[in-house]
Amino acid sequence: MRRAISNFKTSSASRRTVGLRPAPSVRAVDQNARVIACLRIPNFPWQVEVARKPELQDRSAIVAGRAIDLAEELTNSDSDSLSVRVVLAASPDLADAMPGMPLTEAMSRHRGVLLIEADTPLYALVFDEIIENLEHLVPDIEATAPGLAYVGIWGLEGLYGDDAHVVRLLASAVDSFDLRIGVGDNKWLAYAASLLSRASSGRKVTGEPGRFLDGFPVDSLPVPYQLIKRLHAFGLTTMGHIADIPRGPMEAQFGRAGGAAGA
Repeated sequence: MRRAISNFKTSSASRRTVGLRPAPSVRAVDQNARVIACLRIPNFPWQVEVARKPELQDRSAIVAGRAIDLAEELTNSDSDSLSVRVVLAASPDLADAMPGMPLTEAMSRHRGVLLIEADTPLYALVFDEIIENLEHLVPDIEATAPGLAYVGIWGLEGLYGDDAHVVRLLASAVDSFDLRIGVGDNKWLAYAASLLSRASSGRKVTGEPGRFLDGFPVDSLPVPYQLIKRLHAFGLTTMGHIADIPRGPMEAQFGRAGGAAGA
């Protein structure tokens, strides 16, 4: 990772003591479960931009890029029309500027904010190097998007100790970024737990989603922005609302992304 971010400065927050806190109202851990850790770097493109330009830390900013509209691609031969500028990430104070939101919508809500043109090759390179560092520590890792990965941590206690020690190990490998770690019996719960995690720390939850997910808005899901708007239109506003809906009906109504969201 040092190759891509050799001039980056490590934030003081990334040096805090890392711990693993249980999520509220959650049953005890099944030691035989295939425990998964979600490693989430919120607003990853923005964090990369701040890392190379620390003066951006206190600025309200939106990182903008282009998203391909596949439906438009089939009907329009003008290559310039095949993409639309969207929000890729935003500074933490712009919480409603969600990834995938059309840039025009975001800018209408936040006039005058700093607009940063996305450097997607850099973001991919930096995250690839983060994953490379992690692969030296854990064998089972899946990168799903820049700033989001899942790690199978079952069986690692023999090497590193309990889950709390594994969380500390993972955080130490990503110490240049504000990393949030969630631990659960599956990706769904691990991701939800990461939403409760504080900077460079971990949260753990196991068992059925139940009431635990009721407090999480669907806006937090790593799915396309347009899907989130459709879920709202159907009255599905929290993760708890969709947790018990079978994958088939979700996919039939909302497509593949909807099926994955409800899985």
